[in-house]
Amino acid sequence: MNKILKIHANHQFGFSVVEIIIIVLILGLGFLTMMQFYKLALSKSRSQQNETQASYLASAGLEAVRQIRDRDHDWDISIIPDQDYQIIKIIEDETLIWQLVAGSETIGQFQRVIKINSVNRDTTGNIVLTDGNIDPETKKITTTISWHEASQTRQIYLATYLTKWTSY
Repeated sequence: MNKILKIHANHQFGFSVVEIIIIVLILGLGFLTMMQFYKLALSKSRSQQNETQASYLASAGLEAVRQIRDRDHDWDISIIPDQDYQIIKIIEDETLIWQLVAGSETIGQFQRVIKINSVNRDTTGNIVLTDGNIDPETKKITTTISWHEASQTRQIYLATYLTKWTSY
């Protein structure tokens, strides 16, 4: 009877080692899955943070152009050349003001370009992409923010139309 118990005891010990190996494998796979999920969540979080910051920079670019127009009632929007601009801050009479300068600007990892384009209107006054007549009182302002993320170039655009509001 002792021999039977010994054999049975050895068999139980061998089965326990197999169970431990299976448990370790399951826990290891679970840990690897959780790490991949964490890595994905962290990447998405970073991506969302970049998009939020880029949206803010694009919005700030449009607002700066609007402030430039509003600051100077004699600002003639019709003579602004259609091209890419950057915004610089200058101090004038101890006041911080914005100024448009040709080119683009780098802000941290982001590149901001403010494009000013003429606007065409049809005979009924609606804005059209082609044909029509150039409206000298209106410009389309488009802010483009681009940055590199995960081996790709990402971009967002915000656009608005500005008019020479003192003429209305």
